Amino acid sequence: GGTQEIDKPNPENIVREDDYTLLIQVDSDKSKEEESLEDIMMQVFAELTQKKLVKNAISTPETMVARENISTALRGQGTILAFDVGVKDKNKLQDLITDIERIVPEILDKEAPGTIAESVGYGHAGTGLVHANFLFKNRDLTTKIKEAIQSAVYECVVTKYQGPISAEHGTGPDNAKFYAKYMPEESQQRFLDKKNEVDPNHIF
Repeated sequence: GGTQEIDKPNPENIVREDDYTLLIQVDSDKSKEEESLEDIMMQVFAELTQKKLVKNAISTPETMVARENISTALRGQGTILAFDVGVKDKNKLQDLITDIERIVPEILDKEAPGTIAESVGYGHAGTGLVHANFLFKNRDLTTKIKEAIQSAVYECVVTKYQGPISAEHGTGPDNAKFYAKYMPEESQQRFLDKKNEVDPNHIF
């Protein structure tokens, strides 16, 4: 294990851990209520172990707590630029991650030479979505740099991979400025119509 710098074309100013933890979330078939979550998890881990995709299997509630606290822990180490994006074809998720890890340092080389960004990716890969986060320990991000990176990443996500810029979430304040550009007008109108239906007095 340990942290290493990745040489181009996996750019040298992106760093990440060699070792990783695979945390799997599964849904049970409601017709098999007698089958415990522990049984299901062990079946999944057994299959992955046979395929040599994992070395050790641990199934405890604490693992889920750890996953939920990743973002909080990262924010204690520096400035985070967070993406929650996806692909239409989930088999191309790794390609998207590779592209994002290329795009970010290219912009940093141009706009802020010497800036190091640590890539911290995690999330619900089974559905073609990923939290592609970048940790900046040695400096804060200016609005100019942040928006340049966001624009380039979202352009790649939408045009190359036909994916969402906010995964399963709503648009959110960070992505609001990109909403009109990447959301089809028809979809925008549908959301507006529904919003007016459930909030006719425009309280929200």
